[in-house]
Amino acid sequence: MSHYTKANKESWFGRVSGEELYLHEKIRFSSIKDPIITPEHKTIAILGYSSDEGVKRNLGRIGAAFGPNAIRKQLGKMTNHLKENSQLFDFGNLECEEDDLEALQEDLSNTITSLLDKGAKPIVLGGSHD
Repeated sequence: MSHYTKANKESWFGRVSGEELYLHEKIRFSSIKDPIITPEHKTIAILGYSSDEGVKRNLGRIGAAFGPNAIRKQLGKMTNHLKENSQLFDFGNLECEEDDLEALQEDLSNTITSLLDKGAKPIVLGGSHD
């Protein structure tokens, strides 16, 4: 399996309303190894794909691996327009280990399938020309 890093609160911040008016106040955290998904709620699952390997192989400029956390920092400031019965979970990042892009892509595919099977709607942040 590719390297997995759990989500953390430091990636999500913004203005504090105390009423879940911003996404950083709505977000919850879970692990892909033991996901917290309840069928009575609509669950949106954020998953990071953190890799520079595709860019390296294409002889491009690296930096895409920073994308998922950079996107989270901007998303946290956004206004929450999700319905009350919606859950927003951050499942952390899958990261390329030992230049094994193919293993990372397989892990991403398996994780997305697992989240879909549990009724979640996955949103993948990142990518690197793979």
